[in-house]
Amino acid sequence: MAEQEYSVDFSKIAEKLVKNKKVIFFVLLALVLLFSAWVRLIPADQYYLSAMDPYWHYRHSAEIVDHGYPGTELREIDGKMVPWDSFHNAPYGGEASKEFYQYFTAYSYMYLGKFLVADLMTWTKLTPVFFGVLSVLFMYLLVAQLFGRGAGLGAAFMFSIAPSFLMRSVAGFADTDAPIAFFTILSFYLFLLAWDRESYLWGASAGLSMGLFAFTWGGYRFAPLFITAAVGFHLVSKITLAYVRKKNIIDELKTHRKKYTVFAVFLLSMFIFVTLFKGIELAKFWSATRVFSSLKEMQRESLDTGVRNVFLTVSEMSPGSLVEIVSRVHIISVFLFFGFLALLPFGLWKKLSGKFFHLSFFTIWLAATFYSSFTAVRFIEMFAIPLAIFSGIVIAEMISKISSKKPAISIFIVVTLIALIFFVPNYNLSGPSYFQTSISIASQSGPGVSGPWLDFYDWVKTETPKGAIFASWWDPGHALTALGERPAVADGSQNDEHVHDLALMFTSTDMDTSLSLMKEYNISYFFTSSDLLPKYSAISFLAGEPDYYPQVPLSQTSQQGDTVVLEYKLSQTEAVYVSLTGPFASATLQSGYNTVPIQRIIVFSSGQPVKFETEAENAVDYMIYVLPDYQSVFLLPPRLENNLLTRLHLFSGADVDGLEFVKDFGGTIKVFKVK
Repeated sequence: MAEQEYSVDFSKIAEKLVKNKKVIFFVLLALVLLFSAWVRLIPADQYYLSAMDPYWHYRHSAEIVDHGYPGTELREIDGKMVPWDSFHNAPYGGEASKEFYQYFTAYSYMYLGKFLVADLMTWTKLTPVFFGVLSVLFMYLLVAQLFGRGAGLGAAFMFSIAPSFLMRSVAGFADTDAPIAFFTILSFYLFLLAWDRESYLWGASAGLSMGLFAFTWGGYRFAPLFITAAVGFHLVSKITLAYVRKKNIIDELKTHRKKYTVFAVFLLSMFIFVTLFKGIELAKFWSATRVFSSLKEMQRESLDTGVRNVFLTVSEMSPGSLVEIVSRVHIISVFLFFGFLALLPFGLWKKLSGKFFHLSFFTIWLAATFYSSFTAVRFIEMFAIPLAIFSGIVIAEMISKISSKKPAISIFIVVTLIALIFFVPNYNLSGPSYFQTSISIASQSGPGVSGPWLDFYDWVKTETPKGAIFASWWDPGHALTALGERPAVADGSQNDEHVHDLALMFTSTDMDTSLSLMKEYNISYFFTSSDLLPKYSAISFLAGEPDYYPQVPLSQTSQQGDTVVLEYKLSQTEAVYVSLTGPFASATLQSGYNTVPIQRIIVFSSGQPVKFETEAENAVDYMIYVLPDYQSVFLLPPRLENNLLTRLHLFSGADVDGLEFVKDFGGTIKVFKVK
């Protein structure tokens, strides 16, 4: 029997694909989504979460899985049983927060995740990837329905690797940033769908999305504010045009009556759902009209309680500069936005002429988030969303110009787009390209806790009494309560007297003051860590007297006979010299042609600190603390030498009555028991 030959006619397949462009777009969309998932999964092989705040959500998710509600117990408050969190805000505790992200993580794990992954930590680590990819999908749907599938694909791809969004949606960064982006895009997509189709059902769906958005983040109110501003602009423009064209204004508005009714349905449903999820106060979205003044309020120096505002020391709440904003969103996305403006008079405006409402909406969104980014850098992430939309429109417009009849122009367009995305560096001409930035961000994302910190949290959980209250600065609080399972005086969810009093403990040179505050908070263990030294400017600011630890790197080493001389340059004319002669050490300060001895110096010998003092009358009242590797020194005036942080972390608690040194974790963390 003759062997039958089979062949594939690729020309016919290509012909069918060209005729059915939908298939091509769906394939390309699938590739964008797969790539979006892949790049976010790059750090997935690391077990622990990639920052401190995600442990807040992980702990509450674990509590929901364990006993059905966030918090450590149920407590009767005003006749109602309320979930109470005794780990937060110790020793008093507080009502446990209820947030969508925690419930989503817990229930999705119970009904799906536990069959796919080893434990809740692994599942929690993957949730930002899920919301990140969903955000990209709805970015496509949003832009495609308004400006075409090509623009949708371009916007989806640009947003999938937008640096400011990617860094907050990679595996491990299990904070609310990815869900916030998702509900922002979803809510706008549903509302614009309702507006265009004049559908009450879609309007109510947008209201439900806003309700879930509010359940996720209290700052959701900017979204309905943008929608209201766009609808108001639409109303004013129609009235103005009717007046200019001498038409009956009432008749003109009646033609859009159903759209305005859809807007009313959206507002009403949103108010109902937000009230159901979070209460009537959060449903009053119009308070967002004070959004910019409230941002300034968050950045004012003192709170109503009279203590310094902790937000002034949080990096993401610090004001942004133009250079920082451009750097974080990448110069290419800014360039493409200006490309959008440049293309308007060359046919693009004609193509978009029927999309005036949508463009005004996105322009309001872009302008408001751009302005907000100058107030607080965390809003740069929101600014990246409308930038991706405008970028997608430009990319689609450029690709539409490709034609076999114009090969030179077509090649130029293709080369330009490839160069912009894959090769052009950031604004400083030394940073990576837009694409390479995303790969670098994902590759460099690492666990928020490792090494000595993991050993410390394990020791806290297994070697200390349950209910023992721990205190340090607020940064490790969430990880301590989640991994160590012990109450913390402060964590990343506070802006009150707790943080202020911790600052006083660390900065005080009066040990009685520090110990009295520890007793007031019923602290069992107090710990310090090496990262608190560079953070001392923030700690001391909140205590009321801004200060810092001057650290000077080693400039050079020389040999003078039997003495090794280490030079630590303060400036061109000033330097500290440390002289090591056998087992002895001394330090001098040279300023110009004058040299004076420094009264005290600590050096390390066989891993142990050794203190030397000079009796010279002209000695400067400072201490030079030489780090064990001799690569840098701290210059400690008496106010730093004698504060609690120095005495505990650098001197290991020597001569501090009332505190007992318990354990040292690799020199990084030192733990003391309050007697």
